[in-house]
Amino acid sequence: MAPKSKSNAAIKTIEFEEYFPEITENGKRYAQNAATGALALLTHKDGVPYLEYVARLKDNPVARKVKLADLRHNSDLSRLDEVDEKAKSRLEKYKAAIELLEA
Repeated sequence: MAPKSKSNAAIKTIEFEEYFPEITENGKRYAQNAATGALALLTHKDGVPYLEYVARLKDNPVARKVKLADLRHNSDLSRLDEVDEKAKSRLEKYKAAIELLEA
């Protein structure tokens, strides 16, 4: 597998920093609350169907933006050495999730 340019955690950090570019004392508290809420939503819990999990992210602007960045990164098949049926299946799942979040 080809090396990843950014880890998922790095993408989430970058997206969060872009959404909250300025942090003040009050903003810091707000950002922490927003981060906690977004991270809670971004955690895919066992037993929850994937598209149901993704649908829950739609109304949270931070979680939605982060998940879209993550999905776009994961949809880039050029990062894989081999595109097998499993990768193609994941790509279809990611496309459905992107459509859901952008609708």
